[in-house]
Amino acid sequence: MKYIFSMKMAVFMLFAFAVIAGAGTFIENDFGTQTARALIYKAQWFEVFLAYFTAIVIYNIFKFKTYKSKPSVFLFHFSFLIIAIGALITRYVGYEGIMHIREGQSVNKMVSDAKILEVSATDGSNTSELEKVLYFSSMTGNSLNESLKVGDKTVNIELLDYLPTAEYKMVPDANGKTILELKVSAGGQGKMHYFTKGETKDFGSFYISYDVATAHTDKPTFKISGELNALKVEFPFIMKTLNMDTKDSSEIQGGINDLHQRTLYRFGSNAVVLKSINEKSKLDVVSNFIKVKPNLPEYIKLKISVGDKSKTIVAKPMKGRTGELQHLTLDGVKVGLRVGAKIIDVPFSIKLKDFELERYPGSMTPASYSSKVVLIDKEQNLTMPYHI
Repeated sequence: MKYIFSMKMAVFMLFAFAVIAGAGTFIENDFGTQTARALIYKAQWFEVFLAYFTAIVIYNIFKFKTYKSKPSVFLFHFSFLIIAIGALITRYVGYEGIMHIREGQSVNKMVSDAKILEVSATDGSNTSELEKVLYFSSMTGNSLNESLKVGDKTVNIELLDYLPTAEYKMVPDANGKTILELKVSAGGQGKMHYFTKGETKDFGSFYISYDVATAHTDKPTFKISGELNALKVEFPFIMKTLNMDTKDSSEIQGGINDLHQRTLYRFGSNAVVLKSINEKSKLDVVSNFIKVKPNLPEYIKLKISVGDKSKTIVAKPMKGRTGELQHLTLDGVKVGLRVGAKIIDVPFSIKLKDFELERYPGSMTPASYSSKVVLIDKEQNLTMPYHI
């Protein structure tokens, strides 16, 4: 015991902690916060390391009775215990998140910083739910194998593949299909979408279909058909066009018209551009980064099983955003699954009275940020102003 809990071991552990913290900083810089958490900060071995260090401190406090003989040494050692208790509470009770507040608004919800797997399963009158925080990274052997009991059936969730970023790329495939690559702006920022024959996608106020015999009738359809060297588009309304190469613009009447590549077709606040036609191709998921990148989704491929029935789904979470809720039914069990940030209610409100941004003279570079907020807790009848 005297060697395991000796002061020499305490000094060694303190040195080791400094090395681990330094390594964590470099890992976070090169591979991202999520990797640092998966490898170190949220790893079970790190808990054991901190628990052992804390045990050494407690042992030596009582062994040498520093609380009686050396108050200054006792205070120094006791401070480590306070830090350990704080870390314990933060790890198992605390949670982090982002709260978006506009000037003049009060908000009592935040978006979790962690990525969370949320699963609900219903079988008749039986309902079960599962929540699990996920820490995947490009440096760890990611694994996930969770089960959820609902009635007399069990829902299993298994991780098949993980990529820190997800980008789609066309690759040649002898057994592949013809895929149209379209950039679609549905009243906002344009995004890439891929269509195979017989496919229809809903964009809110309109549909886009490719070689579909029967179109939807509840709203207009941008209907693509014809041979690859002579594609046609059928749309019921007038569209404005802009050739991306020559910058020539024109207007075409509703009905059937030629569909050209690199030509923008605009109707209302929406626009469609045929970027490319890919024969004998398949859409492959690639990752060109070793850490999560802003504005790029992660790629999580999961296998959901109930009995001998199973289905594969793909989740594409993004930091600070709630994931898309996906529904499926297996062996009579209705499963809802979401991967992403979680909306958390907090027991108080923050009101933003004023946000100030100062820039360096003659530059657009921010020099400082300042927020005047009010903490409002109706249960405690508190209204406390702060200047951050």
